[in-house]
Amino acid sequence: MKVPARISCHDSTVSQKIAAAFFCIFGYSSLAQAQANNAQVVEQIVGPPGHTIWQITRPTIDQAQTQYPQIQFKPGESILVTAAGCANPGGQGSTSTRYVDPFGDDAGLHHGQISIPGATQGLVSFTPAQPTLYQIPSNAQLLLSDHLALGYVDDNYKDNGYKHHDNGPNNQCQNVNDASVIVDISTQDSPGNAPATANYLFNLENITIRHLRSKNNDTLDLSAGVMVEGTPSDIANMSAGKFKTGSQGVNFPVLVDSVTPTDRINIAYSVVNAGNPTAQKTTTLVTGIIGQIWQVVPVYGSLLGKVTDAIGSLINIVNPDCDGPVVAGSVPATGAELFEMTHTGSTYRRTLAFPGVDSSPGCGGNSYYEVTYSITPTSQLQPEDVVLKVNALTKATVIGPRGVLLKHVPVAPKGLKQL
Repeated sequence: MKVPARISCHDSTVSQKIAAAFFCIFGYSSLAQAQANNAQVVEQIVGPPGHTIWQITRPTIDQAQTQYPQIQFKPGESILVTAAGCANPGGQGSTSTRYVDPFGDDAGLHHGQISIPGATQGLVSFTPAQPTLYQIPSNAQLLLSDHLALGYVDDNYKDNGYKHHDNGPNNQCQNVNDASVIVDISTQDSPGNAPATANYLFNLENITIRHLRSKNNDTLDLSAGVMVEGTPSDIANMSAGKFKTGSQGVNFPVLVDSVTPTDRINIAYSVVNAGNPTAQKTTTLVTGIIGQIWQVVPVYGSLLGKVTDAIGSLINIVNPDCDGPVVAGSVPATGAELFEMTHTGSTYRRTLAFPGVDSSPGCGGNSYYEVTYSITPTSQLQPEDVVLKVNALTKATVIGPRGVLLKHVPVAPKGLKQL
């Protein structure tokens, strides 16, 4: 879609802001052209009520500071920022570095920065623990035009960019995507202080299949695991049955209990088309997918393309037909951020799209899935009601009777609509 010439960089409606962002960043080029040319992309993501979410893919790194006038703030807002990925500051040899927390001899010279009026004192470095919650005081004196700015620290900007991705010093960028920044602006009231401990239920609620990976139906395996402060849990796996295109209700609950405000939680989940598996092949693929998700610098959204690239050899093992991952995602958050999402006692719910990756010749084609997940504060569920229960304090894992630990055993799950 080309942006008309009359679009201004200062248009004020949501649709105009998005179009203006595309126009101001890469002129009349299409979004696809921008992606092919490794150009910056700014887009608004559909979020839950009360949230405005922007994603900046390949943020500008060839200048000290970049303004984003379309991403504006108001007093009292909470801003959840997730920054991740790698950028290339140029130079000789293998030079790509992590955008947030690079390491190596020149780590202090190459990293991203952020400025949120009312919440930061100008440009500040991203914190290594991602995502980060910023709070604008309700009495902050902001102008109507106050907006996001991103910076990049370097001593020479001329050769910076994203065209020459390599593994970087100490392989810090091996199998890591280009840099991205997600800004989730919540217009809800400040949640106050999170409780000393809390329980949160993550649930894969619904799968909408726009396009199958196989010709006639996809046979789905659901999997999930929870990493707490860098310690991975066991992985729960469940056979869900055969699915055709359309919207299917699923029920795949994971309970994380005894979460403190400072705990860093990363819930990894995947859906695999496993129509012709053996137990060992499915186990290898599932553990490879979940393990690779945990290796990624924490990001929200679809990790399907990145994970598939990293586990290509595993897919070849199990893919004489059309098997392979169709969903691979992550929900990284601290306990305080989980509380911020759910402090009203209601359910936080998001729907994410997962454009498929290349499938084998003779299959149905590249899949296209949409997944709806929810996060709910709870103290009611027992281990027998969930697929997986993880205690954030002890790191202990309990696999519920509806889930199977790394084994492909058909289970008739409650609440799952099979075809």
